[in-house]
Amino acid sequence: MLLRIGHWRRPTFIVLVLTSSSLVILLALWHYRYRPVDSISSFLHPSAAPKPSSSEHPIPPVPHECSKLHFNRPQGESPGLAVALSPGELLCRPVDHNTPGIPKLLHQSWKNNELPAKFKRWSKGCRAQHADWEWVLWTDDDNLKLVQTYFPWLEETFLGLPGPIYRADFARNLYMYMFGGVYIDLDTDCLRPTDEALAPFRIPVVDATNTTSSDEPVNRRGIAVFGRLGSDETFQHSIPNAWMASSPRHPFFLVPMYTTKDVVQKRKTILHRLGGTPSAEHITGPIALKESILRWKASLRDLWDEVVLLPPHMVYPYNWKKPGALGAICSAMFATLDEALCQEKLRVKEKGSLSVTYWSNTHKGTGHNDKTIAQVSQDK
Repeated sequence: MLLRIGHWRRPTFIVLVLTSSSLVILLALWHYRYRPVDSISSFLHPSAAPKPSSSEHPIPPVPHECSKLHFNRPQGESPGLAVALSPGELLCRPVDHNTPGIPKLLHQSWKNNELPAKFKRWSKGCRAQHADWEWVLWTDDDNLKLVQTYFPWLEETFLGLPGPIYRADFARNLYMYMFGGVYIDLDTDCLRPTDEALAPFRIPVVDATNTTSSDEPVNRRGIAVFGRLGSDETFQHSIPNAWMASSPRHPFFLVPMYTTKDVVQKRKTILHRLGGTPSAEHITGPIALKESILRWKASLRDLWDEVVLLPPHMVYPYNWKKPGALGAICSAMFATLDEALCQEKLRVKEKGSLSVTYWSNTHKGTGHNDKTIAQVSQDK
């Protein structure tokens, strides 16, 4: 009888061992692929960092049909605002990739052209702070058109992302690489002109997007600028993608492009799909951005094309990780948002902050967060 029991237990034991081993392997692969990468691990594992090259996928020329198109600027807008530019017009504009600084071009994005009330007001405020700039609002459809026009090698990657927030996050890298300028989330309140705020950091801002293109090589250092959230550098979200600035064709932005392409390709395998869908933050959002920046710094390419990290008070004076009493008055997720009191408590004028983001959190999972969208749709 004892031998019989052992006979029946042995296969069960083997199945349990194999199942446990498989789970361990899956967890290890998951951790390796999506773990936070610091500069030390980048040095130890240089193969983990993509080797982006602008020559591998050159930007196509401006489409021929652009010469036949005529674009009308919006009529009846209030004076003193950044000039509204349609995505279509920008897609038809030649860009000088030798532009020696950040062009005066504001990028914002939403699922369509109908902005929630608070977003519309904050966006108008940002345009008022940048009256001599141009402003473009990208929609989900415009983002796809951008990919198809200038990044055809990324179309499969773009469409293979799990949801709209992933694609919206990803497109920000394309704005910066293709056109340069400044990207600003719609839940951001601009407090000062960007060129004025960046002047002490010796970050050049050029008067306008240059509509001429030169193939002559120049000795130009690219510059990309991001803000820090709080002082805890180990925090995965410590370099958000809610605000970013760049000169055109900065090679840094190829890193998140190649990394995302690699992630989407790997997710086609059964092994990676079994692990579930990683959050947008991990694939195209702030966690992915921080990984890319740390890899860039570790590669020493920063010596040629610089990536600058501004101190926390400049771009993100409200730290949602440790909101404390400020959470109720500084978060657009709540009806208790009080912008004036929030700015007073944060001492943004005293610190010379460029902006404050109210972190509306309008996405949820792979889609939109209807509850917070409803909240920012009320402007009372």
